[in-house]
Amino acid sequence: MLTRRRRCSIRIITPSSSARPRPKANATTCTIDMWCRRNSANVLPFSVTCIVAGSICHSNTNFSPLLYPIFSSRMSYFALFDGHAGCAAATFACDTFLKKLPQLCEKYSAPSYSGPVLVKNVKKIFVNMFKDVEEDFLVQARSSTPPLKDGSTATLLLLIDDYLYTANLGDTRAVLARKKTNEAGETVYLAMPITVDHTPMKAEEQARIRKAGGFIKDGRVQGVIEISRSIGDFAYKAFGLCAQPDIQKVCLSLADKFVILACDGLWNVFTNDEAVTFVVRKIRAGIHKINDDENRHVSRTNPNFSPLKNALLCSAATDLMKAAIARGSKDNITIILIGFKTAMLDM
Repeated sequence: MLTRRRRCSIRIITPSSSARPRPKANATTCTIDMWCRRNSANVLPFSVTCIVAGSICHSNTNFSPLLYPIFSSRMSYFALFDGHAGCAAATFACDTFLKKLPQLCEKYSAPSYSGPVLVKNVKKIFVNMFKDVEEDFLVQARSSTPPLKDGSTATLLLLIDDYLYTANLGDTRAVLARKKTNEAGETVYLAMPITVDHTPMKAEEQARIRKAGGFIKDGRVQGVIEISRSIGDFAYKAFGLCAQPDIQKVCLSLADKFVILACDGLWNVFTNDEAVTFVVRKIRAGIHKINDDENRHVSRTNPNFSPLKNALLCSAATDLMKAAIARGSKDNITIILIGFKTAMLDM
């Protein structure tokens, strides 16, 4: 059993102007190492790093916060919110989801936030959280003077034992890297999207918007909003924009290496496969170098948890962010890289 545990809540905010200026390479970097107790053979200890790049402006800021709390030794929570038309919706969602989660977990399970009752009710917890956050923010938005026009994407990841649950609105995407051997006996890494992008270009989204009396122009709802589901954006909710999340569940194994959670500043210039391949190559190269150095200079008692290997996540995320900027990303970029530490060893 791993005994090191840390309870923390971290928020990283990146502003950028409505003109979406090109991010600068001097990003804020935060690295957090976490260990979870092994309550079953399949629970994977993990590390997480967050890289942020953006530009400061004086008005109409967009925020991309990261929340990272631990409520119990069996459950971890990650979330990313990418705001538009201002920071209010992203900030409100960032704070309110964090408050609602423990309340709803306690309501639908034992106070330990664990056990089969909680797992059975995860979907219900997600649905109620999104409903409450949306309703509460719309009340605030409409009662403000002037009314708040802000909106935000929302992507939540909940890790309970070896199950990863996701719920999302908008185009902030999470991609899981899974190792596999193909028919030729070669090792490949599958890039598995574990969230659903909500854009007005998808047929099912268009149908809902048009049924509500809205229209799509230049790939945007009413010619303005480029996502079809969001928190906030109250002026467009009458035209089919909604806050109903897509919810998915993945059973993790040692074949699962890491998750990339990022806003569209990355995905506008990187495909899922390209991003996963980029990170795999960076981690592989780093592990080979570290192993060579440690074999020469260090007597290793437990190489599986070398602090140097943890630093590979930060390096890989930083290089991925810089590569996105080099490819011409004009949006703010937030990348959260969650690496399953024991699973990274055989990359």
